[in-house]
Amino acid sequence: MTRSHVPPAHLHWLTPVYDILCSAMGLGRDFRKDIVRRLGLTGRERLLDAGCGTAALLESLLEAHPGLDAAGADPDAMALAIASEKLDRKGPRPRLELAPMDRLPFEEAWFDVVVSTLALHHVPRRARESSLRECSRVLKPGGRLVVADLVVSGAGPARWLLNVLALLEDMETDEGLMALLRSAGFRGARSCGRWNSLVAFYEAVKG
Repeated sequence: MTRSHVPPAHLHWLTPVYDILCSAMGLGRDFRKDIVRRLGLTGRERLLDAGCGTAALLESLLEAHPGLDAAGADPDAMALAIASEKLDRKGPRPRLELAPMDRLPFEEAWFDVVVSTLALHHVPRRARESSLRECSRVLKPGGRLVVADLVVSGAGPARWLLNVLALLEDMETDEGLMALLRSAGFRGARSCGRWNSLVAFYEAVKG
């Protein structure tokens, strides 16, 4: 474990079965297809998946937009090894970097879109604002950030599962995540729905 990364449920041995766990929770292929739809890419953008994990989302993005100029970064070497093997089977592999979200090894104003899916709650609370500031740094002016993450909620059919997950993961509230986006310098931050009552979606623009 690095100081900027907490593995799933604090257990490294869960990483190889992370995709299976996500699918079991209803966060599998249909969930990723919904994110691809929400992003509404043309295929000409330059995109970063910050906290890409095993690259499940990158895989879906490249299926929808072959040739997309995409990159991924994650602090978990085991997850990136899985990502590399997975993407190598698909053709030319996007650039993958072993790096925490608060120290992204990319140039300033390089990406049109940064997406972060099921990653922010793995970032220690003390590093979350700096991680979002780093996402802003690598975005072009007017670039878009899309975040999808487990967020504490008092309602919805999956409330019981969120309550269990909250015992294992340091999740934000809806208000807390919106405040983080504003503190990190993003403008127009808004909540834009949920998936299966588990995951909340947010969008913001680099100020």
